[in-house]
Amino acid sequence: MLRDAGAAEDTVQETCLRAWQIFDQFTPGTNGRAWLFAILMNVVRHELRRSRRCRIDPRSHEILETCAAATNAGRNVFSDHHLVAAIEGMPPQFREVLLMAVVSEMQYREIASRLQIPLGTVMSRLARARAHLRSALTRPIRTGRAGNANAVLVPTDCWKERSNAQMV
Repeated sequence: MLRDAGAAEDTVQETCLRAWQIFDQFTPGTNGRAWLFAILMNVVRHELRRSRRCRIDPRSHEILETCAAATNAGRNVFSDHHLVAAIEGMPPQFREVLLMAVVSEMQYREIASRLQIPLGTVMSRLARARAHLRSALTRPIRTGRAGNANAVLVPTDCWKERSNAQMV
C-alpha cells in the first residue's frame, strides 16, 4: 500500500505506539488482531493523506541551491554592525524590552516588574521590536563600492524572492 519498505516499517512502529497509548480502549476477549489491523489501517490512511498534501517540488534542488548561494553571499555582507544599527534604529521602549528579554534573558514578568508596565505591554513591545528587526534585517544590503547596484538579500527573503520570480 505504501510502496516503500521504510515507510511500512515506520507505519508498523506508529501502529504499535498508538496501540500501546490506547490499550485501555481494547476490550479483553475480542479479536486483538482485528483491533491492531484497524489501528494500522488508520495510520496508513493518515500517512497517505499526509503524503498527498506534502508533495516535493521537482525544482526543489534548484531552489535549495539558490537559497544556499544567497546565504553564503549574505554571510560575506551581513555582520554585527548591521544588527547593531537595526537595534539602535528602533524606538527606545522597544529596544529596552528586547535587550532585557534577549540579552539579559529575563522573563516577561521580570521585565514588567522592573519597568513597572503591564505584562501585555511587555509582550506587545517585544513583538514590535522583533518585527522591526525582521524588517530592518531583511532589506537588501548593498555590497561593493559606493554606487554599486549589486544587492544581496538576507537569507529569510530567499524563498519569497525565488517564488515570486517563478510566478512571473
